[in-house]
Amino acid sequence: MLLNIVWLGLILAIGASAIINGAKLNYRPWYVAVLLGVAFGLIPLLLILMLGLISSTPSYSAQYLIPLAGMLLGNSLSGNIVALQHLFNSLNDKGQQYESYLALGATPMQATQEFVQSAMRQFLMPVLATMSTTGLVTLPGMMTGQILSGVNPLIAIKYQLVIMMAIFVMRSVSSVISLTSGDTPRH
Repeated sequence: MLLNIVWLGLILAIGASAIINGAKLNYRPWYVAVLLGVAFGLIPLLLILMLGLISSTPSYSAQYLIPLAGMLLGNSLSGNIVALQHLFNSLNDKGQQYESYLALGATPMQATQEFVQSAMRQFLMPVLATMSTTGLVTLPGMMTGQILSGVNPLIAIKYQLVIMMAIFVMRSVSSVISLTSGDTPRH
């Protein structure tokens, strides 16, 4: 169990670094926000999946923990990068609007609200498009692998739906926390 916790901490740290590097942000003001975002997105979902859905013995089995954590974190990386890049591009392009809000007495959080909402729409579009076409246009890897290994297709579809929803939640929670917890002024 200790090895799994160390591994989970390591992938969270590496994932946060990858997001910051991909979005080309300054490490110092953003590392904690991004790390908190991915941790609060990943850990509760892993607990729900490991304890409520899979029910493996032991409940922290690396056989399930590692692939699930990898799928969830890996799929949230691009969403976080897109969200943060969009936020800062918008702030750089419309810096006068942001500064006007501040001059009129808005807090930094209030001044960035419009930019954060736009960034949230931007990072959610790809995952919503994928979810709406799953099974019709695309056959995700986990579902295809299960079907090819002989699992009943209905069971494979159910697991894929759970994973797709978990990815959506992970991407949403981690990106929203990262967008709203970091250093909001333009860089």
